[in-house]
Amino acid sequence: MLASKLEGKIVLVTGGSRGIGKAITKSLAKHGCKVIISSKNFSNLKATSKELNVDLFKADLRNIEEIESLTKYIIGKYKHLDILVNNAGVVYDSPLEKTPDEQINEVIDVNLKAVFLLTKRLIPYINRGGTIINISSILGKRAEENLSAYCASKSGIIGLTQSLAGELHDVDVVAICPKETNTDMIRNNYPDINPKAIDQPEDVAEKVLEVIAGKFKSGSAVDV
Repeated sequence: MLASKLEGKIVLVTGGSRGIGKAITKSLAKHGCKVIISSKNFSNLKATSKELNVDLFKADLRNIEEIESLTKYIIGKYKHLDILVNNAGVVYDSPLEKTPDEQINEVIDVNLKAVFLLTKRLIPYINRGGTIINISSILGKRAEENLSAYCASKSGIIGLTQSLAGELHDVDVVAICPKETNTDMIRNNYPDINPKAIDQPEDVAEKVLEVIAGKFKSGSAVDV
């Protein structure tokens, strides 16, 4: 049933070249979707595109001009979108008073502002019955110390999801809230963590399939 629903669907996965985004991309491509992945790292992007046989577009989502270019590429080539997965994200672990302004700006720009700006531009082209999936975090619901910018950005994603669900009556909007997940970003920030003791990117990808299948009400913030 799900395979037939996904066959040929046009999907954008931001931050789709590694970690959670790559797992989501692999899962959706396996189910017959035509997936476009974006990232600012072209070498990772190219490698994943070749490995999974998906389309790519290099874009730094901190830059409004590149958000515009990504939007124009998708609409110019595919005419519409069925599923948008706002996944790109960054994290820094430090007390707020010791966190450089540049890092705060980066977290808010990538994790939150880019989601607003990209989604705004793509809404007119998302087919009726489509889905917007915003990757938030359990820390968007239950904050922890030394992660103020990250927690605020992910809490903002949940608020955006709930508000947008009320605005869009023919597109489902759902936030997914992973716990610590075995990705490069987590391992680099927490080198002592046991990667086998935390969630895997594939767990999040499976939750994405459940969202697309309509298991959750639009506006939900779903734990993994």
